Amino acid sequence: MHYLDLEQSEKNTADRFRFSTLQLNCSIKVPYFSRTVVTPSNRVFLLGGKDPDTENTLGFVYQLDMKNRLLVNQSQMMTPRHSFGCCVMNESIYVVGGID
Repeated sequence: MHYLDLEQSEKNTADRFRFSTLQLNCSIKVPYFSRTVVTPSNRVFLLGGKDPDTENTLGFVYQLDMKNRLLVNQSQMMTPRHSFGCCVMNESIYVVGGID
């Protein structure tokens, strides 16, 4: 996983847009065309996509556990899909469109 520490980037203008890498302790491959969303309570979710090996469309919902550097399976979307739009409003994740 790659991340940009916005607080550190503002302090050091020479490395303002330098990304860092965080190795996750999980066995899944992050799917193609999946989407990531962050809630107001700073929880990060990874949704749907296509399996990089089989090209099957996926419907999972993973939550990123930063303390243990894991992706934890939380749920399944009603319809597996990829290439969709998503957003968060009032602690609810909305998924719109995409290909199933």
